[in-house]
Amino acid sequence: MIGALLMLACVAGAIYMLVKMFKAYHWHNQGTGERNGHAEYARIQREQPDSAEARLSEAEFVNQYVASRPGMARYLIFGLLLAFIGIPAACTVGVVGSLH
Repeated sequence: MIGALLMLACVAGAIYMLVKMFKAYHWHNQGTGERNGHAEYARIQREQPDSAEARLSEAEFVNQYVASRPGMARYLIFGLLLAFIGIPAACTVGVVGSLH
């Protein structure tokens, strides 16, 4: 029973990492981060014109804003680790648990 629960947790974690990877891909490659960066820069200019971020040029701020989020490689690695190590380990725990 514990092995089955561990396996389900690993599958859920791998699916979660897949979704996070997809969002990170869109943030960096499909312009989502850039659009949000321009809006955030306009908000900072309006609300805090004397801050250090407001003194940057818009292009510099947008580049830093987009780069501040992790890329998709991190989520891909964690998802693959869960899929290729976590699930077999959970199956092993289930088999060993059923032998006793």
